[in-house]
Amino acid sequence: MDAKSLFNEAVKEASGCVLRVEPEQLGNATPCTDWDLRELVNHMMNELSWIPDLLAGKTIAEVGSKYDGDLVGDDASGSWRRTLMRAMDAVAEADSQTTVHLSYGDFPAEHYIRESGADMLIHGWDVGQAINCSVIFDKQLAQAVFDFVKPRAEEFRASGLFGEQIPTQDSDSVQVKLLAFYGRKESRLDK
Repeated sequence: MDAKSLFNEAVKEASGCVLRVEPEQLGNATPCTDWDLRELVNHMMNELSWIPDLLAGKTIAEVGSKYDGDLVGDDASGSWRRTLMRAMDAVAEADSQTTVHLSYGDFPAEHYIRESGADMLIHGWDVGQAINCSVIFDKQLAQAVFDFVKPRAEEFRASGLFGEQIPTQDSDSVQVKLLAFYGRKESRLDK
């Protein structure tokens, strides 16, 4: 699966959960123990907001604090849709080989697009857990994300941004393996 397809499919799956969030659920706990649901959705929107600028060649320093603060506002669904459309448009127009300046180095846009898609997919699942919504990944998408992240396990672990990997069985589905890679399992939150 190419990077742009991975991103588009991942954000569609994430949107399926984010667009179901009711205002009264924004204080719910999430598998991201440092964030409630509002903070998680805000984090996702923050990441999406950076995409047009970084794909346009801006550096982290040039973007600065432009997207700090509350991006969710009083209309989580509307804010999500607007932010997502800008990100999707930027991905659609991007040259996959152009250099993107990330906080940990310069990479081809293809790498950044895949990484962003992977993050949206996993956090979409997190949102689903917070609102008690079952999330079943598309198998081809889950496999493409797993194939992207698995060889980078040490790099991701060193970042400190991922939970402790949970052991899996060879017979487990790719979704179970992918979630375990990120330190997640279905029974993480009390239902």
